[in-house]
Amino acid sequence: MHPYFENKSKFYQRHKQKILGMNETLSLVSEMLLLLFITGDQTYQVQERRYMISEIQMTALVTGLHTGLYKVDDKVLNAMARIPRSEFIDRKYGHYAYKNVALPMTGEKHIIPEPFLSAMMIHLMGVHKNDRVLEIGHGTNYEAAILSKLANKVYSIRQEEPFIKKDINISNLKEYRNIQLKEANGLLGWKDEGAFDAILVKQAVTALPENLINQLKPYGRLVIPIEDESGEQRVHVILKMPDGSIKNQKTLYVKITHLLPGEDI
Repeated sequence: MHPYFENKSKFYQRHKQKILGMNETLSLVSEMLLLLFITGDQTYQVQERRYMISEIQMTALVTGLHTGLYKVDDKVLNAMARIPRSEFIDRKYGHYAYKNVALPMTGEKHIIPEPFLSAMMIHLMGVHKNDRVLEIGHGTNYEAAILSKLANKVYSIRQEEPFIKKDINISNLKEYRNIQLKEANGLLGWKDEGAFDAILVKQAVTALPENLINQLKPYGRLVIPIEDESGEQRVHVILKMPDGSIKNQKTLYVKITHLLPGEDI
């Protein structure tokens, strides 16, 4: 079962502060010291990536007071530490590449999520090395690159307006050979390549897509931001049970752009 659901046991709720309080603080300090003193490449970019990782951990600790998610999986952080985020953003924003801020995409009204949000949503997917995962959304391929370090195979659907025809930019994915991309309506999923162990939708939708749930394996996870009628957005973790039923856990509050309509093909 997904660890997030396991942590919601009654025992955990009763003793959460005792369990997490000092242990999480000590864990964070230890990881930050490791980032500061680890040997190896000391180039400016590598140091910036290490600083980004420490910011993600600190943000997780603070937001955990509201979400119960106090820590990002080390596997996710290690993957992010190996990927140059600067190669997935416009050059003019290069000095912000490793800051924990959202950034505009070139020529688009959409944004690249801040590293913390990318890290936490991928963490919530619970990806294992043999998994086949699907990523959906309008973006720069950064999250697909992270997933490529964690999963066996990554399928990525670039969501575009039907009237905006562009070639998929795969130049920044040339080193990530386990990623397959296409441009389509991601809410229909990728039936020919399913079922998937985990699915990530990167932008907000207003309803839970049944097509994506149907393309999950038993115990598969769908991580998706959903906006309710009041305009409030939260990241939902959907766990599909072997009998086809689902468990739905609301996690982070977010404020992100909506998923583009895409094109049915």
